[in-house]
Amino acid sequence: MGSDTTESREAQARIAFLAGHDSLTGLPNRGGFQEMLAGLCREVHAAGRRSALFYLDLDGFKAVNDSRGHLVGDRLLKEVAARLLALGGPHGGFRLGGDEFAVVVRDVGRPEAEALASRIVAELRRPFRIDEAQLEIGVSVGIAYVPDDAIEPTTLLMRADLALYAAKADGKGCWRTFDPSLEERVLRQRQLDLDMRAALAADEMELHYQPLVDMRSGRVTGFEALLRWNKPGYGWVSPGEIIPIAETTGFIVEIGRWALRRACTDARDWPDLRVAVNISSIHVRMPSFHGEVAAVLRETGLAPERLEIEITESVLLDHGPEVLENLKRLRATGVRIALDDFGTGYSSLSYLTEFPFDKVKVDRSFVRDLQGRPEKVAVVEAIARMARALSMNVTVEGVETRQQLEVLREKRCDIAQGFLYSPARPASEIAALIERIEGAALPQGASGDGPTGGAVVPAPAAAAEGHPPPNSRPVLALVHTL
Repeated sequence: MGSDTTESREAQARIAFLAGHDSLTGLPNRGGFQEMLAGLCREVHAAGRRSALFYLDLDGFKAVNDSRGHLVGDRLLKEVAARLLALGGPHGGFRLGGDEFAVVVRDVGRPEAEALASRIVAELRRPFRIDEAQLEIGVSVGIAYVPDDAIEPTTLLMRADLALYAAKADGKGCWRTFDPSLEERVLRQRQLDLDMRAALAADEMELHYQPLVDMRSGRVTGFEALLRWNKPGYGWVSPGEIIPIAETTGFIVEIGRWALRRACTDARDWPDLRVAVNISSIHVRMPSFHGEVAAVLRETGLAPERLEIEITESVLLDHGPEVLENLKRLRATGVRIALDDFGTGYSSLSYLTEFPFDKVKVDRSFVRDLQGRPEKVAVVEAIARMARALSMNVTVEGVETRQQLEVLREKRCDIAQGFLYSPARPASEIAALIERIEGAALPQGASGDGPTGGAVVPAPAAAAEGHPPPNSRPVLALVHTL
């Protein structure tokens, strides 16, 4: 009887333990964490002492789990838990689910908490040995303090999560503490997300078009579509602010579908010119993408060879077979494919041979200070030579002066885009814009003493008319530091 009672008590204790603990790592689980956090907030509020919540998300774990399998992934999580216990003490570590963890430290000052965060980042960056494999991951950490940042568990966790988001936005593998500005930014982003959805449904968004000009003939060869949103009661909203939000929520696909249809409709009335639309990596990865483009071309009546799809290198990183299939099928119909912002990301020459590109676009960062930076001239020249060898054209963004144009022309680049010719303008102004550019006899040029340091085509003042500044990004482009 005594033995039965003991076994029953042990079984009940085991059940109670499992209810509050993660079966894989042995750490307290989310349920146990929430109970602890509620008690901590009560204690701190009563005693007036500071405690710190560290919210952790592993960097690169998914890649290991996918490539090595779940058994190896599980063993890696156990090793992570062991290192966290060694750092945070027997009651400091929690597994909240997946590759998310938490550490709680009571009675700690800010310097000590930040020093611990640095040790956590360094410790989880060290390679893990699983059998014969040496695995490398990292961790991003968000810190929130009680009572400084919150005295209510839900709010405390939310603010630690905001700090974690900031760490990831700053490149991962680091820690950040909560700051009220993070909450303000999130609230603004949420409101912008709602507002831009309503704006697209109400047809309040616009496409403006920036000319692409042949450097030798001075003739306009086409236009690139750029997103414009004049928000009622607010003014022009930067694409650099709304595009990342749309990327995060997936709404970027809806914007892309709208922009593609609108650009093809507008270009149908142009005199045999191309229109370029920059498409999100999320959209290009969808198996149905090539079919969507074909359907838009049929509906609008635009010839396929007059459409150019621009993609950034992010599409090519960890791409699946559907990306290459989409690009090949589009190109087979006559649609041109361009690699945008070449040289600013993880440029690989293998991309240029594996993927069917018709054009590479040199980022404006290489054009800035071109005259005084011979190394930038060398890079542009190398890109132009490589592109010619692969039968690709070269477009250069951000051309603002006659001097820049002369250097680029000498290096045998093909197309120029920038304020030397014009900022992006509404579709209604396309005809007048073409006439002005082609009537300016650019190769013979002007005095070079204009306000833009040698621009030979007077461009309408964007700021005076409420248009976004010259560094506004192409529609659907991922954010780059300009």
